[in-house]
Parts: sequence; structure tokens; C-alpha cells
Amino acid sequence: METVIIDYHVHAGHADGLTRSQNTCEDIAVSLRRIDAAGIDKAVVLPIGASRSTTCREQNREVAEIVRSHRDRLFGFAKVSQLGTDIVARQIQQVS
Repeated sequence: METVIIDYHVHAGHADGLTRSQNTCEDIAVSLRRIDAAGIDKAVVLPIGASRSTTCREQNREVAEIVRSHRDRLFGFAKVSQLGTDIVARQIQQVS
């Protein structure tokens, strides 16, 4: 049985209003080169942190697009708002 190594915390996509340029945009090609160099087989991609102009829905769509372009290596992790249970329930339905 072959061992598969999975990095379960890789950020990718775009955000704004953050304090460091490396957290504003993470190119998945750069991440893939890094995980290849480390001998990692697959990765779970999370949206980049809070943003003033993008919603969780937009960030989730971007992660889904990134994952679709590398189906053999990446899994997506959705982000939901923490503003209220009604909003969270709607976002979970949209992602599932």
C-alpha cells in the first residue's frame, strides 16, 4: 500500500485589505511547486483570509475553479460567514 501525503492547509486565490502582499494573492502554481519540492502528493485548498470586497461565495467560487484545474491533486475547502445562522445555512446549501 502506497502512502499518500496530503497537505491539509494551502491557501490560494485573491483577497484585499490584508497587511502583507504575500497574503493578498497566492498563485496555486507557486504552491504546487512548493508541495512538489516537499514530496507532498495532494493538498486541501482554503480561501485566503478576510476580505473587504469579496464575499465567502466569491472566495469559494475561486477555490472551486482552482481545484477544478488540478482535480488529480487538490481538494477544496469552503468558507462560510460567521455573521449569523441564517447566512451560514444558506452558504452551506450553496456549497453542497
